[in-house]
Amino acid sequence: MQIKAISLWQPWASLIAFNYKKYETRSWSTNYRGKILICSAKISKPYLKDIANYLVNKHELNNFYKDWNEFPFGKAIAICNLTDCIKITPELLAKQSQLEIDCGNWELERYAWRLKDIKPIIPFPIKGKQKFFNTNYNHQ
Repeated sequence: MQIKAISLWQPWASLIAFNYKKYETRSWSTNYRGKILICSAKISKPYLKDIANYLVNKHELNNFYKDWNEFPFGKAIAICNLTDCIKITPELLAKQSQLEIDCGNWELERYAWRLKDIKPIIPFPIKGKQKFFNTNYNHQ
């Protein structure tokens, strides 16, 4: 079946797959609502390794990856429903946990995409793209 997909840098993609991150923050809005495949980018920026270690230590993410080299890169790793796209306001920000805030860019006037029904999947290789892209996905 055809499904919308989006590529995210690690550790953000895995934070969604592990249900720690319930919002994806973006500079752009979307009218799309429905299923999306969460994919991890094939490469990552070196400083993101430090952010991953910081998040694991600060929030005691017990079942999260212990080593940067264990993250899946260049793979589809979760499926979820994008249920809302909300402009970030002080009121929305005040409702977020510290973990959620640490896992996104919550600057005012950006957008928070609400993700629900997040389910990790058996990772499989995928060629990511910027913004949304269409891909085939067969439930595993």
